[in-house]
Amino acid sequence: YGPCARLTDEGRQVGIEGDGASYEGVKGFFRWLDRKKSKVHVRVFLSRYRGYLACPDCGGSRLRREAPPLIHAHWNYEYALAAQATGTPTLITVHDWAPTILRWMPDPYRFMRLLMFIRSMAAGREFTTVSPYMAAHVEQWRRVPVQVVPNGLEDDAFDGTPRTLDTAAPTLLAINDGFTPWKNVGTLLEAFPRVRAAWPDARLVLLGADHGPGGLAQQWAGEHDLTAGVEFRGRVPYAEVRGLLATADMLVHPSTEESFGMVVLEAIAQGLPVVGGRRSGAVPWVLGNGTAGVLTDVRSADALAGAITGLLSDPKVWAAYSREAHGYAWANFRLAPAVDGYLEAYARVAAARPPQPPPSGPPHL
Repeated sequence: YGPCARLTDEGRQVGIEGDGASYEGVKGFFRWLDRKKSKVHVRVFLSRYRGYLACPDCGGSRLRREAPPLIHAHWNYEYALAAQATGTPTLITVHDWAPTILRWMPDPYRFMRLLMFIRSMAAGREFTTVSPYMAAHVEQWRRVPVQVVPNGLEDDAFDGTPRTLDTAAPTLLAINDGFTPWKNVGTLLEAFPRVRAAWPDARLVLLGADHGPGGLAQQWAGEHDLTAGVEFRGRVPYAEVRGLLATADMLVHPSTEESFGMVVLEAIAQGLPVVGGRRSGAVPWVLGNGTAGVLTDVRSADALAGAITGLLSDPKVWAAYSREAHGYAWANFRLAPAVDGYLEAYARVAAARPPQPPPSGPPHL
């Protein structure tokens, strides 16, 4: 032991790193403090010793001096705000519309999200959206042209194998995240007994949050005597979802508002006929405005039941929708064209960036 200046290199190393036994060294002391950062005075103490040093493993060689030509924020809110804070040109993909979400779910959390959304939209210059429905919102808000780059699926998610309708005991599938007025599953539960009047052995399988055993959906259905023939599965592994999409006879999507509708795309990619809302945001577009699925007033139990029974009662029409659904999905929602769309947007944003000075020093690979 002695003053640090008089220690040998080996002694300094032991002082900093520890001796591997009972003494943990200076770094061990700070690791111990790091576990107690919940206390204010510990955080204040640590801030006095915090600094920026070169990485001891690579010496900084893994850092690039060249700034990226752009940042792509795949969502608004904190994602877009963080990208914009760097000063780097930012492309924002608008996946949802915060004012609509707040209208359906008015609470302090969604209000704060709305403020973040407004700030990121006001500072944004370049946008893409996942549907023309969302593009219309952005263009009305910002008065700028917006490129639509739809969500896509890998090629192996498409299955054009001809399907057969079970005319005796059809299975209806509904996948929704949350039992809310927005998702409108209550109307589907009200419509289903009218379907079972014609097909007594029909099943309705409900997947997603709040739709499991004992969940909000089952509680509501029990209070209204609407549980007959309904299976409340709730959240299940994705492999099971894919299996149900492959074996069901119809996807019923009663949601009143969708910025895209990924579950609708996953259904039609497998040739599963879909009944969706005529005024449900982007759903009509995903369904080819009625060529790849049946559109109806999902807010009306009578209209919804009529659309379901009309499709189930005609196997030829059902098969035609199945073929058309798969073909439309393949033509419009493959992942490769979506990637090309984003590359086009990147080129546009990068071209608009002011010229940057060349990096100083040797390049970092």
